[in-house]
Amino acid sequence: MRAVEVLDAGGRWRPGAFEALAEGSVFRLLEPGGEVVRDAEGCGRFRALGPAYKNEAGQWAVDSEPVPETAVEREARTGAGWFPGSSGRRPGGPPSRLR
Repeated sequence: MRAVEVLDAGGRWRPGAFEALAEGSVFRLLEPGGEVVRDAEGCGRFRALGPAYKNEAGQWAVDSEPVPETAVEREARTGAGWFPGSSGRRPGGPPSRLR
């Protein structure tokens, strides 16, 4: 069964319940192994367009739209860029001392 995480006001992913999704909730789905579920365009987070509901098959569903990653988020996820505080190291250089 897939898990649901909801983006909180502080920008952190928190465990959530699919049936508790409300209009405007930004959420992502995780496979049992922890991988983020992505749509055909590669988007892994979505905004609920209304509350979750039970469909004709009796399963929970929600109408949603994709929320694309920013360039900074994409680079951090793929390891293509270095960002202060991301790992404490610069690519190819010695470890930095974070204070």
